[in-house]
Amino acid sequence: MSKEQTRSGIVGCGTLVLLPAIILLFASHAAAATPVAVFNFQMKSDTPDWKWLEKGLSDRIATDFVHDRGLTVVARDEMQLVAQKMHWVPEMATTDPRRMKELQSQLKIEYLATGVYSVSGDEIAIIGQIVEVKGRAELFRKEVKGRRRRSWNSSGGSRQTS
Repeated sequence: MSKEQTRSGIVGCGTLVLLPAIILLFASHAAAATPVAVFNFQMKSDTPDWKWLEKGLSDRIATDFVHDRGLTVVARDEMQLVAQKMHWVPEMATTDPRRMKELQSQLKIEYLATGVYSVSGDEIAIIGQIVEVKGRAELFRKEVKGRRRRSWNSSGGSRQTS
């Protein structure tokens, strides 16, 4: 298995973290598109080789959301600009009323998807959440843990992915 295939599998797990909640949350909004932003996941471990997963998880979830006619997904560059100005961290979603009001005003969203992940040894843990922006209510939270898989290096031998 190549490093890219491993990455694809891990990012796919991120989608599994939030997909069931999305189906339930937005089923009632069939008539009008619901505005949603997908923020980068935050890495909580000191594992720089896994930094790519911050954007990879959010990109995968945003891509899945774009295919749902009941959702309007905020453009990544617009979301990133606002997030950088705020020094966004996922904990703000439920604990910082001022910043959430600012998010709602600037991005015109009803919901946001965000999360954190960590890598320790052979273990990866991903926590995703969906938050209703106006009330800062966490509507869904899912944690997925698992072991990293082995991949093949260019010389033909197996090695741990990183």
